[in-house]
Amino acid sequence: MKLTIDPVRPDSDKPLYFDYITEGIQHLIASQNSDGSWGNKNSDPFQKIYYTTQVVQCLLKGGFPTTSEEIGKAFAFLDNFREPIAKHRARFFLYIALDKLSEDEIRSYLEMLKRIQREDGSFYHEMKNLKEKEGTIDEWPEVRRGSFVFYSLHALHFLSMIDDQKYRSLAPLKNEVWNKTWQMLLERMKKNSPHYTLLDPTSEHGDPELTSYALGILQKKEYTIPNFSEVIKWLLDKQVAGSWLNSPKVTSFVIIDLSAFSFDNLLLPKVKKAISEGMEWLISRKENWEKSANLTALAISALISGNLFLNPGFQEAFFVNYSEVLRKEIKERERRIRREEKKTIIQNIVFFILGLVVPLIIEYLLIPLFAAFL
Repeated sequence: MKLTIDPVRPDSDKPLYFDYITEGIQHLIASQNSDGSWGNKNSDPFQKIYYTTQVVQCLLKGGFPTTSEEIGKAFAFLDNFREPIAKHRARFFLYIALDKLSEDEIRSYLEMLKRIQREDGSFYHEMKNLKEKEGTIDEWPEVRRGSFVFYSLHALHFLSMIDDQKYRSLAPLKNEVWNKTWQMLLERMKKNSPHYTLLDPTSEHGDPELTSYALGILQKKEYTIPNFSEVIKWLLDKQVAGSWLNSPKVTSFVIIDLSAFSFDNLLLPKVKKAISEGMEWLISRKENWEKSANLTALAISALISGNLFLNPGFQEAFFVNYSEVLRKEIKERERRIRREEKKTIIQNIVFFILGLVVPLIIEYLLIPLFAAFL
């Protein structure tokens, strides 16, 4: 969906939490760094890459075209990180989804994955620190919940976005990496039947974020999920007072994942209720995510996804109301430009007059007075 300022349909009802969505998007636009990135200007490149890709995904979901100025600046920043290393992975994930990677770039990333894949098929990204000593770093930021299970899902997510028809020559390499990781994760899920959940390896407790992430990948690959309804019921049971794990990040991810599934008539009302309560919880915890570009992008993406799931007419309603917001912003921007132009013209006139008058005052008034005084 591309945003435009026409046509005007002011009679359309605003979507749920519309003002929060538009305010969040405008806040993200205003907080973009001069180099096109998002995140702390002095932070590690990994954080800026990750934050930037999250914000770009949010803006695209909000209707911004890839040709918009904000996204164009973000692409210019991300293009500085073409090396296929784990630290740059967020760029590769975004670009393959947007069909912005060449076949050679995809092959290089697959070769990197194959190099760092462990014998059991899992991943735990190997990095180098500033002292060039080999080390294993889980950079979310120090210990990422889910550890190797999360990173394995992450790898499968990337692999699932490779178009097999378009990149047939990459199929052997892709399948070699995919099969080992796929089997490892399926075995871990089957151990927890009948729910087929994924456990956090650290706590050994069922993890809603990891499980919903896995379900999304399984569905994308058209894999028949055993006891799908039981898994969803388990996910819904893990919601407490509207949130999952009392975390804006986890709650946003679960809402986004749930919004992508189809449900039978028995489950649908329960899922709608869970998503509604999750969205309400996010709004009630706005102070916990609005200061972070990453969390803001995730929360706004979740509010958009939840709206799309709950209301089939969301896109049209969002389009109509947001176009009105854009119209007002454009008018205000034009007024600001006119004020600045008028101010500049006045300043130029004043400087021009001073440039003429001051030399005359000096020559015909001040100099004679000074001479008479001497």
